[in-house]
Amino acid sequence: KGYDLEKMWPLFKKVELWPSIEGFKEKAEYGRKGLDWDLFVSNSERFKNYISSYSLVSNIFSITSNIELIKWIKSIDKNFSITNLVVPSYHSTTVLPKTIKKNIIQSYKTEIQSISSILTKYEIDTILDSLRHMSSEDNNHLENDFKKFTTNSDLYRNESFESVFPEFSEWYRNI
Repeated sequence: KGYDLEKMWPLFKKVELWPSIEGFKEKAEYGRKGLDWDLFVSNSERFKNYISSYSLVSNIFSITSNIELIKWIKSIDKNFSITNLVVPSYHSTTVLPKTIKKNIIQSYKTEIQSISSILTKYEIDTILDSLRHMSSEDNNHLENDFKKFTTNSDLYRNESFESVFPEFSEWYRNI
């Protein structure tokens, strides 16, 4: 039988939640099938007194929207950290081609400068670490694995990677 956690939590000295999320809005929903962004936001509000920090995951599905996610997190007065996805390796940002990586890095630099006043030093470091990770290796030999997985997922889920990630369309079509 289920328990009403909201009634139980006050009985403890401390309860901390660290919701894990990758990407913002429809990109988060694509990257984590079954996630309902609006419900995630609603639950974030509902449990805000228990949320210490958000755990962001940097991967192909989240890298282009993590800045928007960070802005949202900071707008609700919370902190975050970023973990770089390494498994499955074909979802890692290291698979992206150098030209896309360069564009992402430039975009992040501009955005970080515009929001630096609301970020902690640790948060800036964790963002920069995600960019260093992306550039640390050139794993474009895994592109075919990425496309095979994504194509099969799209067929099964009746979705379209290219419609959710138009910034990757040209690269994706040419794999």
